[in-house]
Amino acid sequence: MLQYANTRQKEGCCIHELLDEVLIITQDRITHKNIVVSKEYGLQNIKIELNGPEVKIALTNIVINAIEAMPSGKGKLKLSTKSIGNKYVMQIEDNGCGISKENIPYIFKPYFTNKPGGLGLGLSIANDILLLNHVRVIVESTEGQGTIFLLIFDKNNLNSIIQ
Repeated sequence: MLQYANTRQKEGCCIHELLDEVLIITQDRITHKNIVVSKEYGLQNIKIELNGPEVKIALTNIVINAIEAMPSGKGKLKLSTKSIGNKYVMQIEDNGCGISKENIPYIFKPYFTNKPGGLGLGLSIANDILLLNHVRVIVESTEGQGTIFLLIFDKNNLNSIIQ
């Protein structure tokens, strides 16, 4: 597990801005594979106490995995956010190859990969960073249809709400 994350100062980060920055970082990959990106952000842009640079790395790793799982010219990446009760939910959804039920329990383990040439570290690092920032991760996937990453932020960690 990443030990250095707790030593870094946390700051108020706007969730929508983090997602938009990840799209900028991954734009070359999105363009290269001709992937359609849709954003369905909630009305409120929530500001949460997080280690922003590290959470951006985690989100980037998840989005890159989604991009790599989708076919060129047919990929659809959907980013959405919404408030549900005392939680704030971010959803990253793709229509890629999906993950088998047998492999779901292993996707966050270091060096586990089914990707040719992959190291199996991207999702492991992403999960460690998110856990250290008190973000719960749920993965839903159907082989051949795609994957959904649900990131659940506790509103008790909210710094403020920006309209």
